[in-house]
Formats: sequence, structure tokens, C-alpha cells
Amino acid sequence: MANVTIREKLLSDGRVSLILDYRLNGQRIKQTLKIYVNPKDAKSRNVILRNAYDEAYRSAELLKNQVEHRLIKQEHDIPTSYDKRASFVDYFNRLAGPRNYNWQSVAKRLHRFTKGQLPFGNVTEEWLSRFQDYLRARIQDVTVCSYMGIIITALNQAVREKLIAANPILNVRRVRGEEKPPKYLTKEQVQHLLDNRQGIPDWFVEAFLFSGYTGLRLSDVEALEWGDIQPSSTSVDQAKQLMVVKRQIKTKTEVRVRWSD
Repeated sequence: MANVTIREKLLSDGRVSLILDYRLNGQRIKQTLKIYVNPKDAKSRNVILRNAYDEAYRSAELLKNQVEHRLIKQEHDIPTSYDKRASFVDYFNRLAGPRNYNWQSVAKRLHRFTKGQLPFGNVTEEWLSRFQDYLRARIQDVTVCSYMGIIITALNQAVREKLIAANPILNVRRVRGEEKPPKYLTKEQVQHLLDNRQGIPDWFVEAFLFSGYTGLRLSDVEALEWGDIQPSSTSVDQAKQLMVVKRQIKTKTEVRVRWSD
């Protein structure tokens, strides 16, 4: 039976943050409600402050009831073959193993956020929203959108394998991000860097210049193969008519960069 408790967390400014405290599949969850009260207002002579205090607790109680209802519904909707305590982190790592750089990045973020402990039964709408907020505090929205898409793919795979009954992310309001235009170094800035390269290995400088002149991300440079270097024309002098043709790992778009010696 779901047992959710409203608890208070004292803040440095004297206010109290209301949180929900409950256990889900053996894991203790503390959910911040972003509702704050001043304990002194509970017995204040000011009717407005007293009413605001009571209203805050009524809002917290409503959210508590919603969480309890969701947990109870989840308990009854889980199929008998569903192992609630199986590790989603381990499952995701198995899926990410043979896949590209973005999957590896999500796996690292997932491990940091969960400390490697996340049962399948705890992958709820609320948890997914918190994970998305965690990502947004650290990376651009366009990348968050891509990473959450990978989480969706993993959960859809789990549904197909009958590890879970449904994908809980379907009701999560996902962030929508647009790619920001890239920033470029001027010729003067590049020359300044070259003039102050003392102590920097040549291989590092050459790799930096290659990325700078082609506009390729580090992940794309690391994945570059000889087959990505192609002739750009049917000219007899092919050595002076080469270009990089690379499908970017992050955006999945194809980039073509021509150069000549």
C-alpha cells in the first residue's frame, strides 16, 4: 500500500520547503514540491498570512493524494512478469554498449543522476521530469531533447521486450530546443592562438585546427574514417579536390566540407 508523507525541510532563510517522502520498490524518494511556507505564519495574527500558510498545505496535500493514487494504480497495472526491482541503469547500459557517442553520454548522465541505482519500477513520469530538469541545468535544451529521445527509445524497447507495461514518458511535457548558431573564431584569433602555442604538442594544434576549419564536433572527429574523405569532383588532380562528407553524430545531418592544399 502506498504511504506518502508530507515533510518539512528547513531552509537557510527561515522558510520551510514542503517535500513528499515515500518508498518506491525499496528505494526512498524525496520529492520537492517547490512549495514554501513560513512556520511563524501558522499562528500569525495576520489573517492573510495564516490563510496563505493553510493554502500551501492544502496544495501539498492535493499533490500527496495524486502521488498516492498514481502509486496505487501502478501497483495494480504492473503485469505479473514485470520485475519492478530490476535495474533500468543496467538495462540501459546494455543497450548503449554497441551504440554511438550520444548513447554513451546519456549513460554517463544517467549514472551520475541515479548513482547507478534505479529500479524499473521507479522510472515514473515524476522521475523522468526530474531527470529532464537535471539535464536542463547542465546542457542546452537542444541536447536535452536529443538525450530524452534516447531515453524514450530505451523505454520503448523495454515495452517491446515486455519488461514494462507502457512507456511512462508519454505524459511528460518534454523540452523543445533549437540549435544555437555556432560561434566562429576570426582569422586574427586563430593566428593569435598559433603565435602562443609554446609548450602545446603539434598533434594537439593540428587536431584543433582541423576541427576549427571543418566545423566538426569532437565526437565527429573521433569517429572520422578514411571513407569520409571523398573527391569533390571528377578532376584529374584529385588531391586538390577533396572534401569531408560526414553524418554528424549529434544532429544526424550530413556535413560537406571542401578544401584544397
